[in-house]
Amino acid sequence: MRLLLQYKADPSAIGNDGANAVWWAVMYDKPESLGLLLDAGTDPNTIARDGTFSALDLALDRGRPACAAVLKKVGARRAKDLRAGKQIAAEKKAKVRQQAKEAEESEKKYRAMLPDFSKGAASKLFKDAVKRAAKITGSEPVEIEQITGGFTFKTTKARARELLAEHHDKFLAEGFYFFSCGRSGLMDDDPDLLGLLPTKDKYQVMLVMGTNAANYGKGPVSVIEELKEIEKEQKFSLTHISFDTLEGEWKTPIKNPGRFAKRLYEFCPDIVDQGVGTVAALSKALKKDNRLYFWWD
Repeated sequence: MRLLLQYKADPSAIGNDGANAVWWAVMYDKPESLGLLLDAGTDPNTIARDGTFSALDLALDRGRPACAAVLKKVGARRAKDLRAGKQIAAEKKAKVRQQAKEAEESEKKYRAMLPDFSKGAASKLFKDAVKRAAKITGSEPVEIEQITGGFTFKTTKARARELLAEHHDKFLAEGFYFFSCGRSGLMDDDPDLLGLLPTKDKYQVMLVMGTNAANYGKGPVSVIEELKEIEKEQKFSLTHISFDTLEGEWKTPIKNPGRFAKRLYEFCPDIVDQGVGTVAALSKALKKDNRLYFWWD
């Protein structure tokens, strides 16, 4: 065996019956030769063409304990386990392909749903609203990339809360959405952004901001569809809309906080797993106040 390998014999060659040199080493109970073949890179897990047995099956069923020990040391497995492993791998590949297909379809649907704000943005009313937003924030308007008619204004977390409390509903009554859209921050003087769009539809704002739960395989369309179902049960408003966070308030007291908390956890696991810690704690928070908060890490 050493000589054959020295002269570059192929240790992985397979005969018409599907057997390779590993099987023959097991058949003739040659653990040393078996070790040489495995060291040379021979696959210990080839299965017979009829799929009924592997080299380890052969060693165990024919009473070759020394060969079985050598094979187990390199991770050899029985044919039934190998078949199961291949089936699992095939199922995983199929699932990945299906997820990729669904993601592609969702992206197409998302692109088709993106609103066109060009007409609303050209109106005198909206232009005046942009001037007012610039005045109250003390910041020059900056166009939102790739969105005609969308503007942001720089401010701080504390100031954003004050301005939204005073002006969100006023702008909404005129047909415009005034909201915060900056990154999360803990301190009052942390920077924030306020946005203004020529729409009163919060779901259009979510589309524009690309709000998603990508870590759970959900794009903006899926998040919006689920949130619309939640709103059928519990009306809400949104004052913060960004790519991974939503904040606002529930408009009426929640009748069954325990059951509703479970539903919200299914929709956004991170508000529990990386937030309050338990569904029971979320239920308690829903009883305490009307704050709405979703965040996908």
